[in-house]
Amino acid sequence: MRASPDVSFCTSDMSAKAFGGDGERPFLTLSSTEAQMTVTTTGGGPVTERDVNLAREIFAASARYLADCERLHTEQLAGSDQAGQDKAAWPVSGAARSANFRRPLGSPSHANSRKAPSLMFKKLPGDEAQHLVSTTPDTAVVFRPAVVRTPAALTILIFTWRLLAGLVRLLWRHPIASAVALTPGALTYFYGWRWGLGLVVLVPLGLTTWCLLARPSFLRLVGWRLLAWWRLVWIYRRHWQPVMIISGLGRHLRGRDYLPRIVRVTCTSWADLVTVRMLTGQSVKDWADRTDHLAHGFGARSCRVSIARSGRLLLVFPRHTAPSRTRSG
Repeated sequence: MRASPDVSFCTSDMSAKAFGGDGERPFLTLSSTEAQMTVTTTGGGPVTERDVNLAREIFAASARYLADCERLHTEQLAGSDQAGQDKAAWPVSGAARSANFRRPLGSPSHANSRKAPSLMFKKLPGDEAQHLVSTTPDTAVVFRPAVVRTPAALTILIFTWRLLAGLVRLLWRHPIASAVALTPGALTYFYGWRWGLGLVVLVPLGLTTWCLLARPSFLRLVGWRLLAWWRLVWIYRRHWQPVMIISGLGRHLRGRDYLPRIVRVTCTSWADLVTVRMLTGQSVKDWADRTDHLAHGFGARSCRVSIARSGRLLLVFPRHTAPSRTRSG
């Protein structure tokens, strides 16, 4: 096996140069009075991915070498300054005191002492990094945000409060749909499964009979309300966040979504009427310019925007063609 030569430069009396231009091979040369080492691309051919990776490794190693040299140089300067101050604490003559404390402004030690505080120590997210320095002068210092640990009891209390508030809001907005869903369970719990089963069988039978015999009253009192609740849960609330963000009507800032709120959904024989509370600072034109986004996002053929009152809009999503009204002559 051929032994690879070991080349070491243990002196500062050397130079580092890089050569190359448009269409030429790049060269990196380290030379001293005793030896010279040159790094270039593989076989003198085109630059390959391995050549690029090697150049990146050389750059990273050079940055680490620079950081270590600057750190050690700063520590040595600080140690020499401290030794000089300790020596100056002893009684000395006036000439010696003047020599110790009046360093010429152009001296190398004075210049290095001015550069020492300018080192930018990089602080990673988390604890302070003790042995890392930034070789980029304009690197911003990053600090970990303060983390407040919430007690488990407070978290459970907040979660319970939000759950109860959501249930009350659901019962208030959709009383009929909530009653239909909760009544069989309540009868089963208090009176046994027979009552619950009987209600589950008899109520759909009664509603079907009502729908067949008196369809207009059934739709006005029950049908459209149930349809509105179902479309609110399955269509609008499920797709609300992505449609608002993609269309530009909502904002995602610092990990939090700022979205308009759905106030109410009602259904008629031909359309869904969605009442929306706009974000502060929005205008009707912002919504009118995005009717195509809204219609496509919620699976409707079109969307019409009108003002319900200050800060609220009424969005009309047709499900069918609106019935035509004819006037008798």
